[in-house]
Amino acid sequence: MGETNAKTGPVEEMIHSVCADLLMRGGPRNIEHIWFKLFRIFNHHGYAGTEMRALSAIDIALWDILGKISNLPVYRLLGGACRDEIKVYNTCVGYIDNDDRNKFMTEPEKLAEELLEKGIRVMKIWPFDELSADFQGQYIYPEMIKKGIEPFRKIRNHFGNEIELALEGHGRWNLPSAIRIAQELEELNLLWLEDMMPVTNVETIKQLKDAVNTPIGASERLFTRYQYQSLLNIYGADSRLDGRHYGNQKNCNISGRVRPSFCSSQLRRAYIKCSECSYLL
Repeated sequence: MGETNAKTGPVEEMIHSVCADLLMRGGPRNIEHIWFKLFRIFNHHGYAGTEMRALSAIDIALWDILGKISNLPVYRLLGGACRDEIKVYNTCVGYIDNDDRNKFMTEPEKLAEELLEKGIRVMKIWPFDELSADFQGQYIYPEMIKKGIEPFRKIRNHFGNEIELALEGHGRWNLPSAIRIAQELEELNLLWLEDMMPVTNVETIKQLKDAVNTPIGASERLFTRYQYQSLLNIYGADSRLDGRHYGNQKNCNISGRVRPSFCSSQLRRAYIKCSECSYLL
């Protein structure tokens, strides 16, 4: 593909160098035809990387174009609304002048208070990430678990059940370590555990689900309906999180529950109106 332009990323480069010719020759209303045509091209090289992110961006753009042509919001084209509002949760990342990532480690109670003041009653953090480095996620000893749990415990002790808590795992742990972490966290009644392990073997996600009581969320690391089918077939997770990487806008609505997520600095209200949300169920 050649070197990526310094002003663009690999997804943009993929769209311009590989996809543009087909898009220019095809009508933007032929969404399914374009999707399958590009998927067949990408599948030759394997389809779980930059190619699928490019296809996902194209698919979303084509649905937006169809919405403008039809003068209808995309959620209406995808079947209509099922509710008027969707509750959101805060993914506590660092973004521009937002320092949520450090706050949940150093001032978790203060961060929780700031979110509650904005009407946000669910927050997701990942204090276990740095603890996976020493053993590459293959082992975690009790003192490490205690350190990872501390931000959750501080928030729970200060606010009780006023705010819900979730853990992002970023795929860093093996199955025994994930089970150990999850079991230690159960007393804190988390809303879900997300991507505790790599998704290279979805059977391990099912084994984690069977071993603990906390709901299991999966996974922004899977691509297309085909990868999700293997997880759905074994009832391997309790909820499906994040629709960006599917590669197909329509499938975001038929695969499972989707919870919209925002950084607090980007959020102006605690709920997102259905007319603005393409991933509504």
